[in-house]
Amino acid sequence: MSENMSSLKLSAEGNLYSWSVVHAAPKGWSLPFVAAYVDLPEDVRVFSHIVDADPDSLKMDMPVKAQIATLGHDEIGAPFESYAFTPVQKGDS
Repeated sequence: MSENMSSLKLSAEGNLYSWSVVHAAPKGWSLPFVAAYVDLPEDVRVFSHIVDADPDSLKMDMPVKAQIATLGHDEIGAPFESYAFTPVQKGDS
């Protein structure tokens, strides 16, 4: 609950630490989705969605990269967008 915060620029790429397939969520969220922890090079672990990946293809410590993704829609149908991670494909950077 501290208000003593500062900005820190974080990398857009990291490694998948852990994940779970979620089948229940608030109204408007796209289901199922993959919730995950991603380790970044700055020694920071972030909580995020994993998108554009078959959950069965995910592996511990696999490289992932950040992107903007639509995670659902609000009560009037407008997209709810946030950052998410997707596995790095060979040739991506």
